[in-house]
Amino acid sequence: MEKLISLSLVVVALFSLIQLPPSHCSTLLIEKGADLIEKTCRRTKYYNLCVSSLHADPRSVKADAKGLARIMLELSLAKANVTLVYIQQLYNMTMDPVLKPYFNSCIELYRDVAEQVLQMAISFLDSNNYKESSKNAEYASTTAQDCEDRFKGPPEVRKSPLTKENNALSQLSSVAGEILPPSQCSTLVIEKGADLIEKTCRRTKYHNLCVSSLHADPRSAKADVKGLARIILELSLAKANVTLVYIQQLYNKTTDPVLKPYFNSCIEQYRDVAEQVLQMAISFLDSNNYKESSTNAEYASTAAQDCEDRFKGPPEVRKSPLTKENNALSQLSSLAGEIVFILWPI
Repeated sequence: MEKLISLSLVVVALFSLIQLPPSHCSTLLIEKGADLIEKTCRRTKYYNLCVSSLHADPRSVKADAKGLARIMLELSLAKANVTLVYIQQLYNMTMDPVLKPYFNSCIELYRDVAEQVLQMAISFLDSNNYKESSKNAEYASTTAQDCEDRFKGPPEVRKSPLTKENNALSQLSSVAGEILPPSQCSTLVIEKGADLIEKTCRRTKYHNLCVSSLHADPRSAKADVKGLARIILELSLAKANVTLVYIQQLYNKTTDPVLKPYFNSCIEQYRDVAEQVLQMAISFLDSNNYKESSTNAEYASTAAQDCEDRFKGPPEVRKSPLTKENNALSQLSSLAGEIVFILWPI
């Protein structure tokens, strides 16, 4: 858990959407690099936080303002997922009958943020709906504080064991909203043209899954092949994070001494996929390193199957309770790798 907690970013920021006149839009949406980071961060209340967070991500050098906002939203989403796992562990460990419902409330709040709110914020950003993206980022920030406030009661006050985590998510989400381009800039973004979904999915093993997954995301209609690959990689990452939480719950509930190490193996595999492998796949894609991106996607697919195979023993065979989840991640990740593979000759 120390590894998970180390991912926290202790930051301080208050949400306030930057209002810029239209004359700034072309700079925000076209200019890239260190100069843009400097200009963007100088418009925020917490300049040092903004600069350090963005410079820590290699994508920021080539990102426009929209890309910088996306980096911060992705940091927020990663933090929400990690904290959700942590709260679930605290819930299962506590013997305090007062803390139980407090943790349960926070689990519900963080699940909403991780599975819907911040993913919608990213989706709205990608479709240039900056106003709705900003609202979702603000909501995520408020939700983290709602979790913190839950420990004030009723019925009794307890010292929050989640102050660091709640502050980190609240502040990261606020920063993301703060650096979003103003909504009046959206008309200046050059959209992609052709719908490549059918053509792309015909080149994959899981055609139906490919088509249904991409059509379910509004960004796909305006995405190029690289954009379609990113959508599937993000779906894979979201699935890995949700499944990691689920396996942790099964581990804590089971009394079968044979299943315990099987679940533990799967937890380690999914943690690696969620915290490193698929995030690296996305990073490699963004930097046009398609070979490494595809390799990481295929690794994630294999890891899911390795988890499934763990239930075949040794020492004993057990019916896997994770077949549906493992198949879903394996197929999504394989699909992502196949789409990225299309880009290799480019």
